[in-house]
Amino acid sequence: MTQNIDDTDVIIHLLKMIDEDERIDIKKNHPLIDAVKYLADDCLTGSENFKNIIRIRESGFDVYAGEQDRFGWLIGCIQVKHGVIMFG
Repeated sequence: MTQNIDDTDVIIHLLKMIDEDERIDIKKNHPLIDAVKYLADDCLTGSENFKNIIRIRESGFDVYAGEQDRFGWLIGCIQVKHGVIMFG
């Protein structure tokens, strides 16, 4: 039996790992944070990906616009226990 895992599932898993590890400093480069930013740029940007934002919110992580203009989000934010991961 195969399990269908998409990028949104991976982001959720990474966010949980980041929340559980007290040693990760959100303000510094870290491979897990870099992976979240990379995947978020792909699967959370664009109006067709709003369903992915909803899934991440439902898993307990707030996703919101950090900066926006009249066309939409310029910078997206994901709130974790120790700070905010910005993407976009």
